[in-house]
Amino acid sequence: MPDRDGKLSDAEVTLVVDQLNEMAASDQCPVCGEQNPWVIEQHVTARIRFGGSLQLFGGTVYPEVTVSCKKCAHFRSFSAIRLGIEFDPSKDEAPEEGSEETHAEGASGG
Repeated sequence: MPDRDGKLSDAEVTLVVDQLNEMAASDQCPVCGEQNPWVIEQHVTARIRFGGSLQLFGGTVYPEVTVSCKKCAHFRSFSAIRLGIEFDPSKDEAPEEGSEETHAEGASGG
């Protein structure tokens, strides 16, 4: 599971690489033609599906992993869930009351 900032662990990056290598028809960038240029971005991002009207927040969230071409910066997004990245919000650890983290937040006024 990515950390609370959405950063993938080394094991998750390896999983993504293995999954993409298994399913890829080509490892060539379709924009610049560079052979095997892909860089796995370290953070999971989320695409939000908007309903009938434009909303800033809300809607269904689709976590994704982005890979980008190191030559031309073309990027592709893949479903993090379909790649095998596990998400369990119940394991997201909030800082305990009285911990250093909550003290730091209080000291900064936030």
